This record gives sequence, structure tokens and C-alpha cells, in this order.
Amino acid sequence: MRTLKSCLQDEPLPRLTAIADTWDINVEVASTGEMAEALSQHMLGSEVALAGREALPIGARRALDSLIAASGRMPAAVFERRFGTLRPMGPGRLERERPWLSPANPTEVLWYRGFVFRAFDKTPNAPVEMMFVPSDLLELMPAPEPSGSPGTNGDGLLPTHITQTSQGSPDPLLDDVTTILAYIQNYEVHTRADGGWNGESRTAIQPMLRDPDGTESETPSGRFGFLLSLVARVHWLRLKEKELRLVPQSVSQWLQNTPQLQRSVLFNAWRGDPHWNDLAHVQGIAFEMPHAWSNDPVRERNAILEMLVKYMTATSEPWQDIDAFVDEVKRANPDFARPDGRYDTWHIRDVRTNEYLTSFDFWDRVEGALIRYIITGPLAWLGIVNVLEGRIALTDAAPLLSEPLNEVTPPVPETSPRHTEVFRLEPDGDVIVHTSARFERFQLSRVANWMATRNDDYVFRLAPESVNAAMKQGIAAPRILEFLEQHSSKPVPPNLVKAIKRLEQFGAEARMEQAYLLRTKDAVTLNQLLNTHAVRKAMIERISPTCALMRQREARAVASAIIRTGLLIDL
Repeated sequence: MRTLKSCLQDEPLPRLTAIADTWDINVEVASTGEMAEALSQHMLGSEVALAGREALPIGARRALDSLIAASGRMPAAVFERRFGTLRPMGPGRLERERPWLSPANPTEVLWYRGFVFRAFDKTPNAPVEMMFVPSDLLELMPAPEPSGSPGTNGDGLLPTHITQTSQGSPDPLLDDVTTILAYIQNYEVHTRADGGWNGESRTAIQPMLRDPDGTESETPSGRFGFLLSLVARVHWLRLKEKELRLVPQSVSQWLQNTPQLQRSVLFNAWRGDPHWNDLAHVQGIAFEMPHAWSNDPVRERNAILEMLVKYMTATSEPWQDIDAFVDEVKRANPDFARPDGRYDTWHIRDVRTNEYLTSFDFWDRVEGALIRYIITGPLAWLGIVNVLEGRIALTDAAPLLSEPLNEVTPPVPETSPRHTEVFRLEPDGDVIVHTSARFERFQLSRVANWMATRNDDYVFRLAPESVNAAMKQGIAAPRILEFLEQHSSKPVPPNLVKAIKRLEQFGAEARMEQAYLLRTKDAVTLNQLLNTHAVRKAMIERISPTCALMRQREARAVASAIIRTGLLIDL
């Protein structure tokens, strides 16, 4: 397998620039060879490599671990099918779109951070394109848990259930539902007729989520679309002047509940939801003439859940092969989705071949695919099962499968103990809140801006914008300080006390923002440029007769507008 330096030397300069940006490396060299040398030296530092892995989003880290478990190499088609397709980008498009700033999936995250590369490898039949981790970088990566014996205990025996999360550990389902609720509470969200969010909101919330799968799609799909369907199903949302708002009492009740009951509410919302059609979300197929036929999502999913419980509890071995379960359903109860036994009434088309799947011969591509989707999608997203390398194990939440279907919003018989010391206040205005304190994090989002989602906590920052927004909602400075003090192990730093009180009295007195400096030879030239609509619209402030600050995000539009006036400009 090739070394990192060797791989980097074959890459175009824009990708090397992307890797340098994502690793925050300031490289000033004269050639791509020198840049490859500088990047490899930096990335191959053992502590740097490990820190880079830990900084990956959870989906990208899982993808990297899967590749490491496969000895660092995997057919590119298999890897991209599991973790997302790498969009084809030539050097020019790379420079224009800078996709590393908003990668579409885990594959692109790893690609633009230089963890993976592609090359053809010889096989007995024909050359196969492989995705691989460079050999010297692979040596620095920690080995994941062996896939042959997941969950094995000290006696060499597998436990009955595989624990998904320990008390206080991150829980992707509950964490991300809380994040969605907090975002709706604090920002404008406009929805489409099908429930999908507008693009600006999806882009903004993407980095906040532990798993952003589905945020890139306009229509509700993937994990994000699934979570939106749950939030809508439990009647936590209302529309006010075409803007999405929360139903405060219901949301507060759920947030203060125990994690077990929080998960139960979400699981039952999906289990009884006739509007989320699991079959319609199976990749690779499309419904045709839906007005002429219909399937029953609730009957289908509950039949699958009932069969899964019987199958998993019939053996003491917790890890079972998904394909074996699908084969058993096909043998014992193939008509679970079609009680009439007819396979010529559903109009379903294979999107790749345009072939209509209208006979029992296509059972694996319809019913079989539906079973796999429900296991690897909703059940895994809800934390009911763990899925690893084509196998499945029940988690500690699996008893929900056997409980009777409850109302969507059942009474709350118990509340979770409130956290008293969950904030860590930094003098620079950062507030770090532990992942388990979901209700407190929701409250904190009303007075502080989200900054980062980390493995065990979230980082917020007190800023004029967020504090002023809280004050406009009637939350005065003394109440903000009381709230921070109440949930912190230490007193609020004196400088923050002073800053919040001063903000209430005088308003925002200082502001920092990223900008481009537009500088001209003389004042006449700048005056002429400011007569151009695009330039005038992007200007933040004129700071001298020949200089003006331009909004960074509009720099290219400004440069294009200036060139159209007949003046070449450097950017």
C-alpha cells in the first residue's frame, strides 16, 4: 500500500489546499511536491493523526474505522455505497465550490481531510478501484474492536443485550432531537408542503447534529427526515405565519423526562405512524401511479418487528446475520406485506434499470429491501438495535419492541433528576454543557449561540446577539446570570457578569466579523464602484476614501461585478 506522501504527490493543488485547510496548516511552498512533503510531515505526527481522527464527525469516524477493520482497503463501490458517493470534481470546480467546507457525506469528509485515497488494484478477475488509507497513516490509527466478536465479555461469552450507551454518554437519537427542537425555538424555519426544511436551515443545523444524514436533501429523507417526521408526529410543532414554532408545554415535558421514556415516545410515534412510509424510503426503487395502489406502512413495520423479536429471542447468541433473518422471513412468512398474496398490484420500478418489480421473483428487491431498511434505518436510528458488518444485536432499549403500542404523547409518570452542575463557564464567554443535560442545553440555547458539537459535550458562547434575543423574550440579565450560576460548579466569572449587565444597559458595543478589504487607487474609483448594486449591497462600512469592507461571503459576486464595469481586480 502506498505512503501518504506518495499519494499526496499525485493530487491536484486544490485538493492539497483543501487538506491543508481542514488540518489548519499554513503552507507556503513553491510546488505541489513541496506541499505534499509539508502535509505528510504534519499529518504523520502520532498525536496530530490521532487528534485528527478524534475531530472527525461521528459518521466519518465510523467510516474510517470500517476501512481500518478491513485492513485499510475496500472496493470503492462498496465503501461509497455504505458511506456516500464522492462527487466528481475537477481542479477548476474544486477551486470554485470548495466542497470541503460543506462535505455531502462521510466519504467526502475523509477525502478532503486526506484520510482516504483511490487507486486501482489487481484482482484475479480484473482491476478493481479501491478506497484505502495510506500505509504509514494506517499504522498510526487505533485498531477498532474486532468485528468477529463484538461485545464479547471477559469470559468469552456474548451478553444477552449489547448496551448502546452508558448513563451520561452521548445518545445520537435524543441528542439530535434536542438539537432540532432548540434550533426551531431560536431560529426561523420555513417548511415545504412535504415537511422538508428550507435549504438555509438545513445547512445551518447540519454541523450541530451528531449524525447529519439526510440534511442535504430538500425532501424529508434519511435520518434527518426521519427525525423531522417523529417531531411532527408527536404534535410538538405548529405553524405561525408560515414559520415553524414549538408547542412549549409538550416539548418541555418530553425534555424533562427520563431518557427511557423519551425514547419510548419517539419509538411509539414511528411504530404507529401511517404517514412515514418506510417502503417509499428504500433506496433504488420508485413508486409509480401511487393513486392506483397503496401499501400499509403500520402493518408492514409491526409485522417485521414481531418477527424480529421472535427471531432474536430464539437463540442465546445476541449477534445475528441480517441476511439470514431476511431469508427466514421469505421462507416462513413472505406475504407479511401483501395478505392477498398478489405481487402484480404494486407499481414499483427499479430506478437503475427502469424494470417494474411486479412478481414474486422480485421479493428480495422489495420486501427484502424493506426489512433491511427498517433494521439499518429506523431501528438503528432509534437505538433499538446495533448494526455491525451486516449483523444485528438488540440493545438495552429492545424491550420497547414487545410493549403494547402507547399513545403518541403518553402521560409522564416520572421525570429525570435535574442536573445541578452541568455548565462549565469560561472567561471568554464559552459555556460547555454535558450531553446528558438535554433540558438544560435546550434552555441554554435561548441565551447563547451554539459553537461546537463534541464527543461528550456541546460548546455554546455568550454573545450580544443571543443575549439580546433572550432579553427581548423577557429574560432579564439577573435571570440569565442566576440560570448560569444555578447549573455551574463555579461562580460566573466577574467579567461575564459585568458584560451581561453592561449589554442590558448599553446594548452591543463591539462587533467582530470576517470581511474582505476593497482598496482602490483613488476615491473617485471607489465612488464609481459603489454605484454598482452588487458592490454597494455587499459593503459593510467605508473606512476611508479609498477603502471599504465587504462581506466575505459575497466577495466573488463583488469581484464579478467590478470586472463587468471594465476593471480587472485581484481577489
